[in-house]
Amino acid sequence: MKLLKYLFTIALFWFSIIVSVAAQSNVSLYGSVKGSDYTSSDIVPNDWPVSITAVRLDNNSQTKKTSKGGSFHVAAPRNTLIDLVFCSTGYGDYTVGRINTAGLSEYRVPPVPVSLNKIVKESALVGRPRTKLGQARTTAQRTGEIDIFLYNLEVYRSVYAGDRAAMEEIDQFELDLRGDQSFKSQLTPERVKRWEVYKQTLNKSAEKPAVDPSEIMGLVKDESVFPGIRIDMIRKHLDLIDRSTVKTEVLTYFRKEGSEPASALFAASLVALGKIGNNTTDRQILLENLMSNDSDRQIAS
Repeated sequence: MKLLKYLFTIALFWFSIIVSVAAQSNVSLYGSVKGSDYTSSDIVPNDWPVSITAVRLDNNSQTKKTSKGGSFHVAAPRNTLIDLVFCSTGYGDYTVGRINTAGLSEYRVPPVPVSLNKIVKESALVGRPRTKLGQARTTAQRTGEIDIFLYNLEVYRSVYAGDRAAMEEIDQFELDLRGDQSFKSQLTPERVKRWEVYKQTLNKSAEKPAVDPSEIMGLVKDESVFPGIRIDMIRKHLDLIDRSTVKTEVLTYFRKEGSEPASALFAASLVALGKIGNNTTDRQILLENLMSNDSDRQIAS
């Protein structure tokens, strides 16, 4: 009798373990994604990064992933409700709400594809920038993607340049943001410094001072920063880097990143080497990628 009780206790213990593991295992959420400026996810650049955050609605815990190109895959907890939030630089965010993962092992996320709206100048009848920025701020605080939000704030400032009313809205939004106690904790000294680089990069005003190339490269090398921002810094400042005293150091960095296909800056580094590289090593790196059997490496070259 004691033996039976012992065996029953052991069986019950392992059953509870199995149930617990099953309840906590993940669901594979997958699908395709594109920007509104692309007709299909099939032609989205292979290095286009999108931040994807799976937010549990019961406790607000998060699972994050940065996708590249037109497809995505993110692991999310099973047996719960999930909001899947998509963010990228130059685009408005998009949320697929209340995905029920109960009983699922994998799930293709609708719509197919998920489409992020490119930030463009809109008429006052469609919507003003302050409203869009308020929505973007809410998403940023929910997902933690504060740098994407600050970068896109400057994208709004850039696309609405010349629209006096819109610029006044954006300037007032920034003043309110800086004075908001609930947001001040997000504006760390490092982030404020990066924000200033975003302003200098995207603001079309001739009054803005030139960006320091060493600050640009410090931002590019910072792996805590969203890859889309780092890629944009490379693309928008290549001419400045080419004329700078840090060019030799920068080329060494691009050679390293351009030799690592898994790098978030792989394609951008190859483009940089093609434009400002100056020796046989740079040509050899480009040639190796062109001759590779890996289609991603060929496309990047």
